[in-house]
Amino acid sequence: LVGGKGARKSLWDDPIVPQILTDHYRSGSIIGALGSAIIVLMRASLILGEIPLLQEGLAKKKLEALGAVCIDTLVTSEERVVLGQGANAVKKFSQTIRDLIKVKNVF
Repeated sequence: LVGGKGARKSLWDDPIVPQILTDHYRSGSIIGALGSAIIVLMRASLILGEIPLLQEGLAKKKLEALGAVCIDTLVTSEERVVLGQGANAVKKFSQTIRDLIKVKNVF
């Protein structure tokens, strides 16, 4: 999922998207979110650990309200969930997902 205005407008309060993401995760898919789209994964209860500290004020407030533990890093990865701080993290975010795909294909 990609953050930004579209995520705030279309994804944050959508009741179906968290269910779809949860179904995909349970079936073994790798799930990823950048920037403010991380909030959708929090609401779907797919984030178990720390998340990248977001720069956007409204998203930071939402994550704090949801009880997120934020750390100053570009990307975090826990099992099959990859989170990126935002546009500045795209390269590392993409590489992390590629690495997970390679590992998944080995097994």
